[in-house]
Amino acid sequence: MPERDVIGGTALHLARSRRPPTPAMVLARLSLSPLMPWSAQTGRDRTERDLAESLMGGDFRGTILTATPAHKDLWHDARQLQTRHAN
Repeated sequence: MPERDVIGGTALHLARSRRPPTPAMVLARLSLSPLMPWSAQTGRDRTERDLAESLMGGDFRGTILTATPAHKDLWHDARQLQTRHAN
């Protein structure tokens, strides 16, 4: 079985997220990347999975990241790139 290209996949989703309107699936895949600083859905911390599920449900605010300001800022910056690129 071929290995997954995590870096290439994340770069592709980052590039796709910069072009509005960004499909929810692109943001959800980006939020699930192992290169993102938040953790996967394991044990008590469900941030990665919950973020992806909220994105697929149409909530792009990233409020699940509020508990960790650096993560919330990263998400805000990623969303701002899209907004600036649209103008």
